[in-house]
Amino acid sequence: MCARDDQGLVLIVGRCPEETGALARQFEKEFRTLIVSSVDEAMERINEVENLDAVILGVETAQCDGYTECLRLARYWAGRQIPILLFSNSDRELDPLRALECGAVDVLTGPLPENLLLARLRVHVGLKRQRDLLERMATLDALTGMANHRKFEEMLTRHWRHAARYCSPISIILLELVKPSGQELPGWEPEENRLIHVAEVVKDGGQRPLDVAARLETLRFGLLLPETEHEGAIHVARVILESVSGVREACPGTDDKATAVCIGVYSASPEQGDEVSDFLGRAETALREARESGPNTMKACFD
Repeated sequence: MCARDDQGLVLIVGRCPEETGALARQFEKEFRTLIVSSVDEAMERINEVENLDAVILGVETAQCDGYTECLRLARYWAGRQIPILLFSNSDRELDPLRALECGAVDVLTGPLPENLLLARLRVHVGLKRQRDLLERMATLDALTGMANHRKFEEMLTRHWRHAARYCSPISIILLELVKPSGQELPGWEPEENRLIHVAEVVKDGGQRPLDVAARLETLRFGLLLPETEHEGAIHVARVILESVSGVREACPGTDDKATAVCIGVYSASPEQGDEVSDFLGRAETALREARESGPNTMKACFD
């Protein structure tokens, strides 16, 4: 059966191919499915997929401690609010209270009628989508439609944890609009349409699904580039710097001063125990050095 683009995605975790395959076939009428064989693989894939609606965690044998695995999964995905449902197709009864304490939202025991299984999953997915909608409304910048500071920090923490776990590189670009040359008025702020166009330039710099563009303050923007080494981040920053110079022409009715920005770039390959606050602090230092060097400058550093 071909999945529709509007179908949600359910991640099925289990070591028994027959059981996970049977679950996938039951869900395929309403959901797309992705099957993995372990919690470790699930934690790896979570950063590679978009719009994940639910997780079905299989408990195939009495020797498998699904509660511990559920707790580990819930802690790793803290903040994502992805519903986890424990499933056992055997005669073993699952303890609903213990499952809830370990982060699950429901337990599914024994062979269940297909319509009942779908109905219970549908309820949890519906609640999750409502939460997602409220979160999007609370984490978007009203003017530009970008992620706001709160969302950026959440995504930074998540991708930092992933980078430290797998020793992969991560880069951040901070951009700040500054007063154009000759503009000395106190309380200077650019026109809204200029801010919107600069926001579009920053968003265009992060073209991959994993990249995160955000408006952090009135005049400051951030671009998070997971799995990006220093050279790649420098290239993106240079493209942004060059593109910003064309914002004046794209904003009829603004003053005749060209848009001026400063950019700070920082890249690292974190290890377990490294602090994300230090990473962000070094990016702030690079931005400050760029600001001290004058408009339309970029400073970069890396570990």
